[in-house]
Amino acid sequence: MSLASETPPSDVADPVPPVDPGAAPEESPTLAASTLLRATAYCGVLAAAMGVVIAPGMRGTAPEKIVQATDRVAASLSYLLYGLVIASLIRGGYELLRTKRAPIVVRALIGLGAATAAAMAAPALHARLPSIAAVILTIAAVVAIVPAAWTAVRAPHTRAVSVVLMLLAVAALARLGAWELALAAWERTSTPLLRVARGLATGGVVFEGLAQLVAAAWLGTRAKLWGQLMSSAAIVAALMLTWGGMQELHSDTAKWQAVLHTALADAAAPPIPHGLTPIATFFAAASVLLALVAAAQPGQVAAIVCAMALALISRGALDAPLRALTGIAAAVWITVAWGDDRAMWRQLIDARKTRVAEGTPDREANGA
Repeated sequence: MSLASETPPSDVADPVPPVDPGAAPEESPTLAASTLLRATAYCGVLAAAMGVVIAPGMRGTAPEKIVQATDRVAASLSYLLYGLVIASLIRGGYELLRTKRAPIVVRALIGLGAATAAAMAAPALHARLPSIAAVILTIAAVVAIVPAAWTAVRAPHTRAVSVVLMLLAVAALARLGAWELALAAWERTSTPLLRVARGLATGGVVFEGLAQLVAAAWLGTRAKLWGQLMSSAAIVAALMLTWGGMQELHSDTAKWQAVLHTALADAAAPPIPHGLTPIATFFAAASVLLALVAAAQPGQVAAIVCAMALALISRGALDAPLRALTGIAAAVWITVAWGDDRAMWRQLIDARKTRVAEGTPDREANGA
């Protein structure tokens, strides 16, 4: 007779203490916000695809009516994404204020950076931001992202997203320095400054590549189908898009190649990195596809996979308002997920309730 089938005597203490269902709240913040986060992630993927590839690629290669239609769709998706990101930031900020685990300094820095970035991004709904506002936006986003990533990296379930966010923050600072030095080099006609600017731009591409490598490796561990297969398919598709977009235009060039060539021509923004222009173009396509794979992961905590998707959408281009806000939203929710053990406890409690209701022996409790 197995130990699992024997009923322990009443005077022997149960090795596993009984779990009080009231010890965990009825609802976890990470689970309660799943719908909002997945909607934000999917909208971010669509907005990035329309705003980075489709709409820019139509200009000069399609009739004016199609260009206007794609521009309207891209603008509508951008406005929708802005609303969803702001909603997720408000919801995440509220949950972050309630948590007890995150240090007060971390919460204060995240709140300060998020509020400043949101204030800087609001005017971008109507006009292009001046250069000084883009600098403030980048610094505010880094102030919010770095403490959040440094805090959440201590837990295994949030470590990968935290590493990606940290690498993208470094890439953002490298790009900001490269842009400022390039402007100074242009004003002073200084070749050494331009070399340093291009070196920093190259570093930004390298750090973005490391972030996408970590993201792809992490997605590959999720599941055989939606993890390994889909992440590999995303990388192969990005390679094909890059190859098509980098081809020279001829009179008999396919329409899709002309669209990709026009759309991805500016993927490596000035200053141009040393010899990494095709790689920067590849990262522009891979970020959208990997973000889609992350957002579509089934059976995963939405706060984690959607934070990964939003981080990939940001690409470390934190001088762009929407990309900065998506990066901050990823940082906020990965911090909330790091401090929320209630979803795990809720699952354990429900599983134990089910075993008791079915009369299934508790093997762990009886040492089997």
